[in-house]
Amino acid sequence: MGRIGVRAISPKVGASFAKQYGSKDLLVPHLNAWFSRGVFPDEIPILIQPNKAKDDAFHPSSDCLDCARVIFARRAGLLESEPPSLELMKSFIYGHFIHGLIYFILKDLGFTTDEEIEFPFEAQEGGLQIKGHIDVRKCNIPGQTEPFTVDIKSQAGFAFNKPYPEGYLYEKYKAQMKTYMYFTGVGKTIILWAEKDTPHGYKETIISADDNWVEHEILSKWDDVVTAEQSGSIPDCTCGLSDCVGTAALV
Repeated sequence: MGRIGVRAISPKVGASFAKQYGSKDLLVPHLNAWFSRGVFPDEIPILIQPNKAKDDAFHPSSDCLDCARVIFARRAGLLESEPPSLELMKSFIYGHFIHGLIYFILKDLGFTTDEEIEFPFEAQEGGLQIKGHIDVRKCNIPGQTEPFTVDIKSQAGFAFNKPYPEGYLYEKYKAQMKTYMYFTGVGKTIILWAEKDTPHGYKETIISADDNWVEHEILSKWDDVVTAEQSGSIPDCTCGLSDCVGTAALV
């Protein structure tokens, strides 16, 4: 498979990008330039691997912001979960397709390699075992002195056109990436928002590492959960809600 030829972007197209996405975007202009050239390979292979093995580790994608009691109850198998809906499963698979296309583009641009994509993250921190998958652990963008981690979030058009996802979801995404950066040593993450609907736009948000926050807000809470498991006790509620799901499950 040959590489896509490089062709200069016309001033008119460049001005359109600048107007639409602004001067602060680092990755989005390169993605749009790839499409605008209109020179594509004969085949674009996209690998979708939707299934992840279950384990007893803590996961930055799901365990960062939940109450300690919710995490404790979930790990003990005390929380019931409803099977995912048809709509959710469709969205999930199409999201993987979008990830695969972006992975291909980033590799074709020379910004990353196969070894950095869907990176199988694993770390030990005291008695904690932490696992996950990082979309792109290191992405080298022209003009930047340090690599960025890239986390891809595909969105329906109505969500994409909002400044950020609704409160909790956005905070969850940021916490996830700050936790990964704590262990990988990468200083910044680009959350790349990809619009599933026409016109299939991109936008980005940059998240900076915050090791002190991760230690006090995430790792200390996970430590409390493990301590409770080992001692046969129940961890303190960290959400402060009167209807805490974790507390209800443990009563």
